[in-house]
Amino acid sequence: MAKKEKAQLTLVGHKASVLRLENIDESTIASCGVDKTVMIWDVSMKKESTHTLEGHEASVTLLLYLKDAGLLASGSVDGTVRIWDKQSSYSCLSVLRAGSEVQVLTYIGIYDVFDI
Repeated sequence: MAKKEKAQLTLVGHKASVLRLENIDESTIASCGVDKTVMIWDVSMKKESTHTLEGHEASVTLLLYLKDAGLLASGSVDGTVRIWDKQSSYSCLSVLRAGSEVQVLTYIGIYDVFDI
């Protein structure tokens, strides 16, 4: 039986280590890292990132995609969570200040309550 090869894809764009990946949909992923950015990739294009999201002042360590809302949250060592809107080319809708390094992002349905 022949050994099945794994598909590989190299995405070039971050200027420092990548710390996390988040699946957006069947052809789109987000990445974040030490370079303080979040990058959006269309993996079917296999080229450069389609969007570079800037604004964090330190390493971006966490990503969480809220599929139903079309929102991407990024958490950083700078103590902020930024909310990016997929429908508006990933513009930053909100900056939430935690006061210290953001260590966890999780969805608990607050979007429905506060209507961000």
